[in-house]
Amino acid sequence: MSEIPPLTPDDDLISEPPPHHRRRLWKILGGVGLGLGGTVGVGGGVLYVWGDRIVTSLLLPQVTHVINDSIQRPIELGDVEGFSFWGVRLGQTVLPPTDTDDSSVTVEAIEINIGLRSLIFQQTLKPKVILVSPEVSLIEDEDGQWLELSLPEPSEVEPPIGLEIDSIEVRNASLRAVPYTADDSEAVVTRELIQIEEVDARVRFLGESAQDIEFKLKGEVVAKATESDRENGKAFGSFVLKGDANLETQVGKANARFKNLPSIGANLLLPDSLGIRSGELDGNLTVAADFNEGVLDPSSLDVSGTAKFREGELVVDAIESPIQNIRSRLVFSGQQVSIKDTSLQLNDIVLLAEGDVSLEGGYDLTAKVPSVTLAEAQALSEVELPIAADGTFALTTDVSGKLDRPTVKGRLASLDPLLIDKVSVDSVSADFSATLPN
Repeated sequence: MSEIPPLTPDDDLISEPPPHHRRRLWKILGGVGLGLGGTVGVGGGVLYVWGDRIVTSLLLPQVTHVINDSIQRPIELGDVEGFSFWGVRLGQTVLPPTDTDDSSVTVEAIEINIGLRSLIFQQTLKPKVILVSPEVSLIEDEDGQWLELSLPEPSEVEPPIGLEIDSIEVRNASLRAVPYTADDSEAVVTRELIQIEEVDARVRFLGESAQDIEFKLKGEVVAKATESDRENGKAFGSFVLKGDANLETQVGKANARFKNLPSIGANLLLPDSLGIRSGELDGNLTVAADFNEGVLDPSSLDVSGTAKFREGELVVDAIESPIQNIRSRLVFSGQQVSIKDTSLQLNDIVLLAEGDVSLEGGYDLTAKVPSVTLAEAQALSEVELPIAADGTFALTTDVSGKLDRPTVKGRLASLDPLLIDKVSVDSVSADFSATLPN
């Protein structure tokens, strides 16, 4: 068999083309390039001009109408400030007050970025929504409602293009909450407005069908304070909240870190007969829990970390003097909280407390009043003794038992001889016990 000679390229095929062929080739490539470039340029210009007009004239009114019907409240979507293949930017958007609701929301701009890859290959729209400088004003009405807003029910019809939000981001937001105060309000402490500034937040939707979420929120809480306090940075408390959850299994975990948080905001939740005048919170807490149809499962609650409260002052309608110098350190572990370094003062009477409280074990607390005179107790209770008496006592109280039925035991004992109607008594003591109703 004869040997097959190796294949070699034809010299004519690899030889350099004549100059006139090269010029012709460049003309063809140049024409194609200019054609494509012109097509893209013209197409881009048409898309920019007509896309902007389509969005402004046709889509925005329809979207506005749909949103109005969905939330049962008017909304003013901003004009198109930018439009491209990848998204759209809307100008100032407003959720104005209504005849029945004074609350409002104003957003400086809304940016919606669209992921073309998921739209082309998965037929799913995964937008990234950015809210720029929202200003939220919540004004409580007489019925305790803050914002009239109806959320639409999810549609049971399968759309031709799926919608899965990739992320929602909030930049430099502010929130102002004004509580309702009746003209004849008898609240022992006036409820002040709550103002939160420099809020940044982000929520990401991950996993299959975007059921996994990651979130982070931070901001500053502004307390009512003097101008000097504001200049020295004492008027602001800060917080950072981050965590993750699964919307399908309804399992979540979050960590909250906060510093110098003013506690007067809790007055929104307190009855008129109870009010907080001052106090600040520091803490670092991690919470994990399961939910069942949106309702917390108490048995799954797991809390760890520490919280501190200091410089607190509480006003109680039934007590003439305020409770002052409240401080406490709470250590959380699972479903138990340990109360440490806790004290408060009522006039000249000081109370100390320590112990544990748990969901399963109930109470294991001890409270002590190291020293209280009969005169101090009499001034506090506004009760006149039928005879003259003078002396100093110590009080120790133990609280135990289940959360829904605690038992209180204690001992009141004199610290020195008593003088009762000019008669000296060496010592007096009394034990007491009671089971409190549910």
